[in-house]
Amino acid sequence: DRTTGSSGSPGPDVNDPDLLMWLWLRSDRGVTVSDSQVTGWADSSTRHVTLVPWQDSPSLVPGQLNGYPAVRFDGGDDAFQIPGSLSVSTVSGFTIFLVGKNNKPLNGPTPYGLIVGAWETTFNNSQFVWYNENSVMVLPVDRMELFTIGSATDYHLLTVRVSGGMTTVYYNGADSSTGSKPVSADVVDWRFDYVAAFGAGNPYCAAIDLVEVAVHGTGMTDCAFKDTQDYLCSRYARNCTPAAGCQASSTSASSTSGGSPP
Repeated sequence: DRTTGSSGSPGPDVNDPDLLMWLWLRSDRGVTVSDSQVTGWADSSTRHVTLVPWQDSPSLVPGQLNGYPAVRFDGGDDAFQIPGSLSVSTVSGFTIFLVGKNNKPLNGPTPYGLIVGAWETTFNNSQFVWYNENSVMVLPVDRMELFTIGSATDYHLLTVRVSGGMTTVYYNGADSSTGSKPVSADVVDWRFDYVAAFGAGNPYCAAIDLVEVAVHGTGMTDCAFKDTQDYLCSRYARNCTPAAGCQASSTSASSTSGGSPP
């Protein structure tokens, strides 16, 4: 057995109040592996929980994206459980940054590309899904409201930003062509119980690769959002559209992450 340590740039400052990190998973950090199977995935945020396999374990596949490994879920019973669950507020806003891809696109109502989801009574209100080859479903937006993105089967940076009662999805830094959508009025909290699975009774498990996932319990300032998105695009060599709307100086940008971009 082995556990991966930190490699490369240290990434964001988890104590920065502009970032308010609630979950941070990287494929090159805190991954415990036994015979190529991932038996634990340590959260690098201030919560410091360790995700554990739910039913079967995914695998760690080296050298998948700019030299970094990927945690690969096979679409069978591979999934991770988040200890204690995680709840973020649609009122105060939250942001999710994800680097990965969908390995099993399927048009139709079965979301094989599920990224994070909930269990039991809340699963219909708490989903983040690669719905098919080029669209994403984000609940708490009204069910079946899809966001159009680029190819979900290529590695990409996928960002969800909930702020001011609106949800916006970005693909490699570019706004979804579908535009922003309002959050459902009856959904106040978005709960995460699992990575790569959701359901009530019979689970749906995803066939996906994940390289990095960061959940922030805030809509983030424009500058923190831009710095984080730019950093991830650079780290994983994605051809991204630069985020707009931030006039921060290089000094303030540096202080946001304790000396390096978040």
